[in-house]
Amino acid sequence: MKIEKTIRVLPLVALWTLSACSLAPDLHKPVTSLPQNWQLSGESAIRQEGPWWRAYNDKNLEEFVSRALSYNSDIQLAAARVDEARAIAGSARAQRMPNVSAGGAASRGDLGAGILPGDTTVEDSFVLGALLSFEIDLWGRLANADKAARQQLLAVQANAQTVALGVTAETASNYFAIASLNEQISITRKTIKTRQKAYDLEKKRLDKGDIDALLARQAEAQLIAVQARLPVLEQQREQRLSALSVLLGESPREIMDSGVFMEANKTVLPALPPLPEKEAASVIVSRPDIRAVEHSLEAANADIGVARAAYLPRLSLSGLLGGASGDLDSLLKSSSRSWSLGANTTMPLLDFGRARSQVELAEAREKQAYLGYEKTVRVAFREIKDALTARDKTKEQLVALDKQVAVLRDSSRQARKRFDSGYSSYIEVLDSERSLYEAELSQVEAKRQLLQSSVDLYKSIGGEN
Repeated sequence: MKIEKTIRVLPLVALWTLSACSLAPDLHKPVTSLPQNWQLSGESAIRQEGPWWRAYNDKNLEEFVSRALSYNSDIQLAAARVDEARAIAGSARAQRMPNVSAGGAASRGDLGAGILPGDTTVEDSFVLGALLSFEIDLWGRLANADKAARQQLLAVQANAQTVALGVTAETASNYFAIASLNEQISITRKTIKTRQKAYDLEKKRLDKGDIDALLARQAEAQLIAVQARLPVLEQQREQRLSALSVLLGESPREIMDSGVFMEANKTVLPALPPLPEKEAASVIVSRPDIRAVEHSLEAANADIGVARAAYLPRLSLSGLLGGASGDLDSLLKSSSRSWSLGANTTMPLLDFGRARSQVELAEAREKQAYLGYEKTVRVAFREIKDALTARDKTKEQLVALDKQVAVLRDSSRQARKRFDSGYSSYIEVLDSERSLYEAELSQVEAKRQLLQSSVDLYKSIGGEN
């Protein structure tokens, strides 16, 4: 009895062994050369818990990012693509399982088998049964198709994370830009008021004949120059508000009505957070775009195995278990039961190059995936280097601008005192105030650029601390 069972099991073991075969080539992932003298560490680097945007310690920014992650259209579209890829992966997985279906039929026919003319024989027929079909995965075609679909799902999920990272980075960028523009608009409006008073004073002095028309015209020109700058800044702010509204899935009016950017609740640019602590090798794991191309590479490799299997025969098993009877009442009785078990195989003989073309297509896609992986890694470290360079150089620029603003403020005060005392002309006052105004705007812009470099850095390392 044991020998008989063993004989029955051996074919199943053989089929299972054959189904474990795979025609996919060995996958050799590209060797990544990590950059030398990695700088994203040291005393100034810290490891912070939680999402990267919390490093700025800005509640308004956290609120905007939360709304973007909930309502952004690109993120929702990416999530829908993940659902699609998950369904495809589920379908590929199901292809490896047996297919069981049930069916029934009923018929009545005149057989025309009577002895005498006009005699007929009417016969009823009832059939009920279950049909099982199963493809033996001899060459790993179904297994590779399943693997390719699962890896493609992981790639789509990583791409969705890339979209979310981009949206959060753009949200932070626009938030900092609006805050800096508000500060520049505030500086401009104060300067307009100051220069309006100066021009009114000079015009009165001109009317009295105390000064010539040149000084009055110069004061007026300085006023008009600042007045012309205001609508430009306001236009830039509206454009940034529109961009932010698209990211949040809201209207610019809703953002303005929230009161975050109102004058009474002036948004202050946050301090620059410390460098995030990150090793060079971990960037490859952290960046979702690198993970996406890596999964795409594995999917393309598995697709080669699927394509190669088209050269070889396919083996399928089928079985039928049911009943057939001429009487409906006896259909389910044991005497009417019937069964069958069979196997069939198909093998391509002449396909005019279809299989070869599919293999060449899969191999070309794998080559593209290799090249895409290498390029993505190189771009990643270039973005990190650029962000670090921008951070360092903008910090140096901001230090110089801080000194310049301090010097120009003192110079402006001294020029005003000298003019009031009659030791200098009003032209010196106008020159010093013009230089101070431009330096203050540059100072605010440098603060924004410094924050932008940190956003770019977080994005380039995958958004993790």
